[in-house]
Amino acid sequence: MRKYLLAGAALAVATAALPVMAKADEMKQVAPPATLTLGGRLFESVFIQSVSNQNPVQGGNATLQSYNFQDYFRLYPAVDYTAPNGMHFGFISELRWGGNAGAGVINRAYLFVKSDKMGVFTMGGQAGAIKSMAVANDEASGTGGWDGEYGFFGNGYQWLMADTYGDGLENIKYVTPSFAGVKVTLSWTPDSTAQVGADRFISSFNNAAIAGVPANSVRNRVEGMINYSGTFGSTGLNANIGGAVAAPMQAAGGWQNVTVFDAGLEASFSGLTVGGHVDTGKYAAAFLAQPDGVGNTTAVDAGIVYNFGAAQVGAQYYGYSIPITTAVKQTFSGGAIGASYKLNPGVTLFFDGLFGTKQQTAVNNVSFTGVGIGTYFQW
Repeated sequence: MRKYLLAGAALAVATAALPVMAKADEMKQVAPPATLTLGGRLFESVFIQSVSNQNPVQGGNATLQSYNFQDYFRLYPAVDYTAPNGMHFGFISELRWGGNAGAGVINRAYLFVKSDKMGVFTMGGQAGAIKSMAVANDEASGTGGWDGEYGFFGNGYQWLMADTYGDGLENIKYVTPSFAGVKVTLSWTPDSTAQVGADRFISSFNNAAIAGVPANSVRNRVEGMINYSGTFGSTGLNANIGGAVAAPMQAAGGWQNVTVFDAGLEASFSGLTVGGHVDTGKYAAAFLAQPDGVGNTTAVDAGIVYNFGAAQVGAQYYGYSIPITTAVKQTFSGGAIGASYKLNPGVTLFFDGLFGTKQQTAVNNVSFTGVGIGTYFQW
């Protein structure tokens, strides 16, 4: 009798649990699993520089030698939800403290929807098609040469490659799936002033009426990029070709439409990587408009990197020519050498050496030399 009672009790408990189990299964199907990641980077370095400024306007020369510590801290929180149909939904962000950013700022934050068959759609504060898909834009070792952690920014140096084009400009972007190694990226940025966290788009206003907005701001920036990646035996090849257009915020303000042509090529073989990149068109630094009548801006970058085990060494050339006005042009020619060594997957030691000369018509001739050493932790 006792055996039957125990069996009956077990059946009753099992029957009562069925709705709960069914509900749990239903919740598993409705609520997709989520993955939360929290990457980070801590950077510490010592930087020594020497700047010589020959200024014919002021009638004299000046030499500045200085050293300083440079450090920053960054976090990369991200969430990825996977739906039952295989679609991914989530967000990616970058929070910065220290360095040029000072107090904590949101450098980028955007939503994404992606799948293997449909590609990737993103919306929010992010880099556009050119910057996010540029090839061979920082060929050097250490921290990346003239596209690295240093650049004598206080002395008028201008980076005019794809890296100029903004991390946190509010835009929408779409990347196709890869077909035989080829993918296409398109992006649209309403204007050059709506940064991460801004609750306004001013592309329909005349920027002269808004305080703090540069006179040569642009709107309706459209970028497109075609990328190829393939392997031929033991040789890897990456390439990109693309461009961008944008309209000046002030249609009658004496500014030209922005046009950019962008191309890069990179080849790797047995630990050796060689690459080059070029940008040319009618644009100023930060992808802003140029005055009417001035010619094209052109910037080129070429470099070589060799990896052997946990170490790598490299060298880079970077140069540009940019018209400031119809009568004044600025040119730059510089080189970089660097080395890095990974103590383990998350800790890297580095060395950077930079040298270059900037000249501006009838204004100045500035020479730079700098050395940086340090470490960064990344996870």
